[in-house]
Amino acid sequence: MKMMKGILTLLIAIFLFLPNQAHAVDFSIPEVTIDAYLQADGNAEVVEHHTYDFPGKFNGLIRGLIPKKGSKITDFKASEKGTLLEVEKIDGEYRIHRKGKKEIVNVEITYTIENAVKKFEDGTEFYWPFFDDRNETDYGNMTVRIHPPKRVETAEFLGYGAAERSGSVDKDGIVTFAMGKVPSGTNGDIRVVYDNALFPHVTLVQGSALKEMEKDRNMQAFLYDNRDTAGLWGWLLFGLLALLVAWGMLKMRIVKQRSQREARAQFPEGFFVPSEKLSMPATILYVKGGLFSSEMMVAALLDLIRKGYVEQLSEKDFRLVDEEVEFEHERALIDLLFRKAGDGTNFNMDDLVSYTKNELNHPAYNEGFAAWQKGVRDEVKEEDLIEKKPKLRMNFILASIGFVVVAILFGIFSHFISMLLAIAATVITLVVGLVYRPRTNEGHVLYEEWQHFRNAFESFGDFNAEKWRSLPTDERLRAYTFGVGVQDIHIQSELDKFEQANARSTESASSYGFNYMYVNPVLLTTVFASATTTASASSSSYSASGGGGGTGGGGGGSGAF
Repeated sequence: MKMMKGILTLLIAIFLFLPNQAHAVDFSIPEVTIDAYLQADGNAEVVEHHTYDFPGKFNGLIRGLIPKKGSKITDFKASEKGTLLEVEKIDGEYRIHRKGKKEIVNVEITYTIENAVKKFEDGTEFYWPFFDDRNETDYGNMTVRIHPPKRVETAEFLGYGAAERSGSVDKDGIVTFAMGKVPSGTNGDIRVVYDNALFPHVTLVQGSALKEMEKDRNMQAFLYDNRDTAGLWGWLLFGLLALLVAWGMLKMRIVKQRSQREARAQFPEGFFVPSEKLSMPATILYVKGGLFSSEMMVAALLDLIRKGYVEQLSEKDFRLVDEEVEFEHERALIDLLFRKAGDGTNFNMDDLVSYTKNELNHPAYNEGFAAWQKGVRDEVKEEDLIEKKPKLRMNFILASIGFVVVAILFGIFSHFISMLLAIAATVITLVVGLVYRPRTNEGHVLYEEWQHFRNAFESFGDFNAEKWRSLPTDERLRAYTFGVGVQDIHIQSELDKFEQANARSTESASSYGFNYMYVNPVLLTTVFASATTTASASSSSYSASGGGGGTGGGGGGSGAF
């Protein structure tokens, strides 16, 4: 269950961090009509009519136009009811200034495409992207019309993406691509070939326009005719892979539950503090599933105090007593706190704040922090707590490759929703294959013991003051340190309450090994978190600069501001 929660968290994170462009104003574009009038000299005079619907305030409209390689956009103008509007050009983005509020605005845009066509041996081609996948706005109804220089009876044409299977030609040779609704992030190239005689002033180049178009037309027909068959085979393969993955996950779940039951049968009932099998930082890291936190650093410092390596003098002051530590991560933490931030023997929490404020110290702090983390991980790795399961993990990775094949198949034949499901299955299966590390029997015992300990505080069924007072000092200190490291408020609040009662009793607080009244986990955590964040810190509108999906690198889109 926890693995599935982790996978779900990862997917949500991926979704949240995908590029997401939010427009500055709310608007829609219910209709766009584009007429391109091809000229005998190879240029194209373009007239666009855009209808914008603004439910609130706005300052203007945006039209992105990225010309194909070898072409050029010139003489861009925008008007409303015959009145010219101010236009500001920023790279390939034209910002049309027109303020208003709660209006439907109809704007006419005109411009010239220089070198718009290419003249081949068998025809002159106008192959153009009036928008591409950089466009971040839906078009409610998109229509593009291509007009020849003179009236002709025939024309060859082909649409791509949103324009596919949307074209028609009339008796005058005007080719219309009635695309209808065009979602944002969609390509929609249009391709029209006319007789060379219509373009006497365009230089002829070697090559064939019609042959290339015919290849693309045949491919589109193949994909269209076999779309249903490909979808059926894709879903059959998807279902087979999903069954295999589900069976593998079910088997993993059954094995895990059996191991948990066997582990729980090995320790006594009732409240107890687990014996010390690892250092407390390593124990906490293992119980938390390998995740570090600032609270873990606090727990590591408390563990040094418990073992007598460090003495706490006040809420913020600590003194190094013994450097002969047991683990490398303890040595790394002492070096970081007492030698780097402190004076070698004494360390104050304010010293750490001052130390990390100096950017020159950030590399040394990050290096020390990484060394401490590595030391804790190494201690866990040295114990027989994790199984590698290479064959099972490889099977999941192979299944993820199978899902990739299915996703590609769906994508080629335009089953895009199915493709997204296959991509999600790919990610989930790949993550399982990469991160699956089941616990060994010893690992299950260690984990379940500490979970049993935590449950005692949450239910208050097995825990009471009398049992707590009867525990050895070392067990109480490890219990408190564990509560701090795993950020368990139930453990911390209950133990704070009992230790404060002990401190007020006839038995002095110092007899417990260190004064619990000094400990302020919130303060320590805040300081450590701030220091780590500070040191680590040193270590979008429509964009015309990125490569687009339109033919020849061209494209465009629409927006508002």
